[in-house]
Amino acid sequence: MVARLGGDEFAILVTDADPNAPERVARYALEAIERPLSVNGLDLQVSASIGIATVPLHAQHADGLVKAADVAMYEAKRTGVGFVVYSQAQERSSVRRLTLLGELRRAIADGELELWFQPAVDLRRGEVTKIEALVRWRHAHHGLMLPTEFIELAEMSGIIGPLTRWLTEETSAVAEELTQSGREVVIGANISVRNLYDTELLEFFDALPSMPGFRPGLLEFEITESELMADPMQAAVVLRRIRDRGISIVVDDFGTGYSSLAYLKNLPVTGLKIDRGFVSSMVSDSSDAAIVQSTIDLAHRLNLEVTAEGVTDQRTLSMLTDWGCDFAQGFWLSRPVSRSGIESAIVELNRRLRHVAPFSATERAHR
Repeated sequence: MVARLGGDEFAILVTDADPNAPERVARYALEAIERPLSVNGLDLQVSASIGIATVPLHAQHADGLVKAADVAMYEAKRTGVGFVVYSQAQERSSVRRLTLLGELRRAIADGELELWFQPAVDLRRGEVTKIEALVRWRHAHHGLMLPTEFIELAEMSGIIGPLTRWLTEETSAVAEELTQSGREVVIGANISVRNLYDTELLEFFDALPSMPGFRPGLLEFEITESELMADPMQAAVVLRRIRDRGISIVVDDFGTGYSSLAYLKNLPVTGLKIDRGFVSSMVSDSSDAAIVQSTIDLAHRLNLEVTAEGVTDQRTLSMLTDWGCDFAQGFWLSRPVSRSGIESAIVELNRRLRHVAPFSATERAHR
């Protein structure tokens, strides 16, 4: 029996079955659901996440069975593994997530979210001209929480819209503050693919040019490669609308998804960030070095600026500079700092760079 519970959620009831039957049914369902189909000549592909619960192991009654399967389904969605069998550990995790979700709704209004920033060095000039805005949640009981602990909750619950509006407004305010103090830098902020389907948020983006203090040339949105490839046609339409407002678009974590540089020419993007997984090991791994160097070369042929994330030492910085990489970012240059400390962090990093090859006076003269 297959029943629609509501929205895009369905239940499959398997009766009089052996213990392995639910997993066999789940695999069969996934294969059927994920098989491409054609609608009006357009090939579409659907994905699914399945949670499994059984009687009497996981529940005694229908309500409990549906609840346990629902908890397992969200665990499958979170981990991206296709299907998951229920366990009590998931229940505890689910309770914590639900609690955080309720608190996150209040966190924005109560001022519990903070912006931290990580500088990026312009390798052509040897100084900081960009910084990346990073959201943190100053939680009363869990301390300073990283985005990995709450962004997914925001995406699944619809809070990602208000959070992105807050992020954009705060980022614009910081850009204005730094400009007024004589330190004009571009600030990059991450947006979610869910933002591309939020009509209210798109109207907010449309109205940004009229917002007091907004400087479009100093705001840059970053969206991950894997998210872009989830629906590239929709992404192209919406991102072009954002670009028309003077906001640059950068592909984040490049190299971890399934796109190609040739495909990126169809997207209204201005740059890409090479994933730290390739950059951090390129000194010791010739394959990673080849990937980084070729990505820089091909991106430049498409008129895209390149940022290398995950710089861990001076040798990596020198290699990137020799290859013509545009920007570099990583803990060796600067860890993320609080909003109150970003200006002094920029000053300190610029001072350091004057004494570090390839930006020292001696090195410049040699070059």
